[in-house]
Amino acid sequence: MESHLPNFVQWRREMAEKAAKDRAASDRILEGEYKNEDALKRARKKVKDLELYAE
Repeated sequence: MESHLPNFVQWRREMAEKAAKDRAASDRILEGEYKNEDALKRARKKVKDLELYAE
């Protein structure tokens, strides 16, 4: 089980980095960079999902 620990730690770090990038993207969405309502909904869901995985 210990051999999987470094991979898990790296995976969590990568997920946290993805969540941070998507959080920045959601900030741009809120500023109106994306006008498409469907794109807005998909991006918000993706950010929410990634934040849950990163915790």
